[in-house]
Amino acid sequence: MRYKVAFDKYVAEHGYTNVAALVAFSGVITDLDSGVEKGTETSLDPGLKGRGLREAFNTEEYQVMLAANKFQTGFDQPLLVAMYVDKKLSGVAAVQTLSRLNRKAKGKDKTYVLDFANSAEEIVEAFEPYYEATTLADVTDPNIVHETAAKLDAAAIYREIDGLVAGFLGRKLRWQ
Repeated sequence: MRYKVAFDKYVAEHGYTNVAALVAFSGVITDLDSGVEKGTETSLDPGLKGRGLREAFNTEEYQVMLAANKFQTGFDQPLLVAMYVDKKLSGVAAVQTLSRLNRKAKGKDKTYVLDFANSAEEIVEAFEPYYEATTLADVTDPNIVHETAAKLDAAAIYREIDGLVAGFLGRKLRWQ
């Protein structure tokens, strides 16, 4: 919460009218230094307008999310380009947290991590188990793809899909 208060103050002092931050955390917090007593992430931001953080962050209203032990896994937001880390990360938690940045998005060609708590060696060590060589016990049969395609052709599943799409779009499509 203190980051959010400081961020908002900085933005206001510098006249940035097109920058807004969400704060993400679990549970209820009391931080008298920030003037917050029993606050939740949704009660502290009237701009959410009843939306969840994921939904609100996917709009142009918010460009920054300040997160505390939240969204380390399962947060799939391709527009994320930067992460500032101020806590120790190790093992799978480091991999999952930093991997929030590895989604493709139009115009996104770089990502940035500013880490105040971990050394480069610690992060490399966390990722190493996932970059070891992998071997297969059995050779894959290259005909599996062709056999599956033949089964789908025989079941005429493509016609069913075309019919569903045509009905959904309100127009007729021809099977070729």
